[in-house]
Amino acid sequence: MARVWIEDRETHADYKAAMDKWQAAKKAGSKRNPPGRWRVRWYGPDNKPKARTFAKLPQAEAEKNAITDKLDKGSYRDPKKGKTAFKAVAEEWHGSLRKQSERTRNDYRELLDLYVIPKWGDWQVAAIQWEDVSDWINELCKQPGKRGGLLSPARISKTHLVFSMAMKRAVQSGKVPLNPASGTIYRASTTTASTSTSRTSSWRRSLTRRGSTGR
Repeated sequence: MARVWIEDRETHADYKAAMDKWQAAKKAGSKRNPPGRWRVRWYGPDNKPKARTFAKLPQAEAEKNAITDKLDKGSYRDPKKGKTAFKAVAEEWHGSLRKQSERTRNDYRELLDLYVIPKWGDWQVAAIQWEDVSDWINELCKQPGKRGGLLSPARISKTHLVFSMAMKRAVQSGKVPLNPASGTIYRASTTTASTSTSRTSSWRRSLTRRGSTGR
């Protein structure tokens, strides 16, 4: 069994001091939540101690059970790693490219700078969900490229590929358990023009041929 336990902080000096400060602030009109009495403690796969506090015991018990289950199944990820900004992961990924030609690396760099980082740069990697990626692709289908015209299906597909490969780096480094760009079937564009519909359909076929590689 994983080593996870719950600690009652009611008699702890730091908890008492925090409660006194909270009560004083409450009298002054503060609406801040009280400090958590129940602390879940555990050791991660790196053998380093972790902790989270909760106001109510049932919340702490639910967290304890969830962490225990993830540790036992090997699917645990350190919550702090998931708070890493996407742009930091993207730069780490791009800097690790070795086998690609200079032209390919430069093309990836351009796509990162023009379309990927402006959208996802400040997002925490663990906060990026399937539906967020789906909405972004729909936006790209309507977004002008650097020359002013709409992005081609091939360019949209490559932009998605670059984002997916950067997120794969986040998976491999233990920041997130799954790649939100992998195996996604995107919603059709809401644009009614026949040319837009044709471009969107063409892009979908292009992405389908790539398959769910998670790259």
